[in-house]
Amino acid sequence: MLLFTNDLINFPGWELEIRNMTPNFEAMNRKELRQYILEHRDDEQAFYAYMDRLNQESDKPVFPAPKSIEDLSNFAQLLKQYSDRPQK
Repeated sequence: MLLFTNDLINFPGWELEIRNMTPNFEAMNRKELRQYILEHRDDEQAFYAYMDRLNQESDKPVFPAPKSIEDLSNFAQLLKQYSDRPQK
């Protein structure tokens, strides 16, 4: 599995290969990406890649914010309906 990308820089008369230390987050599965961000907590690019992956793979419903007290009356029903769904 390719975790890092390589860049090849050409100078007149010679070649220099520089290893770019940016991991290839798309090549990592979700578990590997999670482990990476736990080990590199200051890597914002990794964090956003992980959050994007979670949002892409999520099938959880999104409920609109309640706009009134009356909207809250249905909250218990929505919560029960969601909690009764089988979890992956």
